[in-house]
Amino acid sequence: MADTEDESRPLLSSHSNDYLTTEAYETGMLRNIRSKGRSRTRLLLITTFLLVFVLIPFCYVYGNAPEQEQLQQYISDIAEFKLNKVQFKGWKDIDHSEASSPTYPTEDLKKWMVFDVNLSFSVDYDGSSTALLTDEQRKIVKVISGNVLRRVCFRINSVETFAEDDNIDKMALFTMLGLENLCVSLLDKKVTDINTVISVKPNIKNLSKIFWLIKNNDKLNTSIWSSLDLNIGEHIFWDKYLMLNHFSIPKISLDRYIHWNKIRSTLRHLSTIIQELSSNSKITNFKVQDSNEHPGFIINGEISVPPPKEIPKWLYTMEGINIPSTQWSFKLPNCNSDNTIEVNGASIQTNCVSLSNWFSEDAANVSATITVPGPLSDELLYHLCSYENDDIVTPMSILVRKLFNSTELIFFDVHGQKALVSDNCNTLPIDLATELVQSIDSPVVANFTIKQEDIIEEATIEKLELEVSNDYLGEFKLSVTGIVVLTLNPPFYELNDQSKLSIDKIKGVTKFYHNDIHFITTPILKWTVCDSEIQDNKLKVRFDMNDDDVKIINKRELTLCLNEILIAGESKVRIASNLDLLTRSALGEVVLFGMPGNGQTTIRKDHYRMPSENDLPESFYPYLKR
Repeated sequence: MADTEDESRPLLSSHSNDYLTTEAYETGMLRNIRSKGRSRTRLLLITTFLLVFVLIPFCYVYGNAPEQEQLQQYISDIAEFKLNKVQFKGWKDIDHSEASSPTYPTEDLKKWMVFDVNLSFSVDYDGSSTALLTDEQRKIVKVISGNVLRRVCFRINSVETFAEDDNIDKMALFTMLGLENLCVSLLDKKVTDINTVISVKPNIKNLSKIFWLIKNNDKLNTSIWSSLDLNIGEHIFWDKYLMLNHFSIPKISLDRYIHWNKIRSTLRHLSTIIQELSSNSKITNFKVQDSNEHPGFIINGEISVPPPKEIPKWLYTMEGINIPSTQWSFKLPNCNSDNTIEVNGASIQTNCVSLSNWFSEDAANVSATITVPGPLSDELLYHLCSYENDDIVTPMSILVRKLFNSTELIFFDVHGQKALVSDNCNTLPIDLATELVQSIDSPVVANFTIKQEDIIEEATIEKLELEVSNDYLGEFKLSVTGIVVLTLNPPFYELNDQSKLSIDKIKGVTKFYHNDIHFITTPILKWTVCDSEIQDNKLKVRFDMNDDDVKIINKRELTLCLNEILIAGESKVRIASNLDLLTRSALGEVVLFGMPGNGQTTIRKDHYRMPSENDLPESFYPYLKR
């Protein structure tokens, strides 16, 4: 077969085959050389491109890039945040693994305030900054951020906010969590609208301290700053993010976002609202009873707190908050009206309060229970303030007088002790509510008056005797004797057989009226011992009246009364008393001044003694003959 093929191609010799093989080889070599040349050219072009457009700029950027601390400071300075809206949402339990803050011990991380927040973010690369960046460095940041990255996503791990100035050591104000995977534009002055949820743990004690200093000091400009821990990255797709860098910024000044005068004005406005609420509140359903647990009183009442006339918009963020039951101590005014007298062991306990009532323009009714153990302090009961009409005036007597005077307001100081667990009132956590309550140490105005006319229910005189005689000068004289019986039924005091209330002494003035005409007055000028006992849940008080110093106000009406006794055998008269009562209770001795009492009594013939007509003065005789 091979021989046949060779014979069919006699013109082809072995030399021709060698020539063709060499030519093909040379052609392949040329192609290979040309291919390698093109590859080298392409490589050279790529290298030149990388050198010109990547490596040289990279080296330039790297050589001129600011330090990380300077970059962090610059970013914090040029970033602009504007808070548009805050809405309180409720409370959230934070897991220990989710947050651990140096500001708050781990065991205190129970509940955090949750807010819906709307804010705006933008970057002003030409804005002022305290970072020492050159113009070239600013341009680099602007180009890379605005032209290369264009958009960035970040996750804030934690924010610690502090206050500090020359007069205040560094104080932690609050810790904030949240703001996860928020993407914002890095284009110059491009505004990004952000809606997110944040969790806040406030330090109520420090916040109240700094607010108090700001409110009362016009020159105080406290520095507020935050430490920030966050990750920055890129959004890849859906809910996937590639975190590129971690930043820990130890100090970001917030002073440019804080308008101290506006805050000061807001705090003073809030203080005015609180004073308005206090002065316009009214105490109703006031009841006093003896304590079964210890010597002293239990006072129950209801405080009707009207809504503010004008509610600031920012207060609407608290519309859904319920304030749990709270417990308070209080101090009473001394002789100079300074609230310095402590009532040891006394407390005020309020029930749960829903702030939503105010926003519906209804009054908030706050039930309160006041526990007052006895005896009260000597400073309150016996400290001498002054003498008045031969009476000793004490801080307690001043307080009691104000209670019976409708034009007087009651001033005292309250100090928060703690919050109490309340059923169906869990909006505000107990630990946070306790911090809030303990930060309050404030004067309070109570609008409360006890009606004096309601205390003495009835006043009568048993065995009343009138004796007409002449004195040693021959002048007409009238003496009144008898047993005065007062029935006390104070509407605010729940009397029973176990009550320890008594009246030991009494003095004052009793006026007699016949036909509604005032005709005689019997003054009791000195303290007179009396007996008291509780009957039918009322206090009965008896004392002897033996008064030779009766003042005759209307002789004609006196004569008509005496004639009525002689002819009809009796005469009905009305009496009106104004008495000072020395009371004794589990709290100690308390003087009640100016207690009014009204009642009817009957003077009978067998209780009336008068001399013969020959012994009567001529000035009286004509009236009797009528």
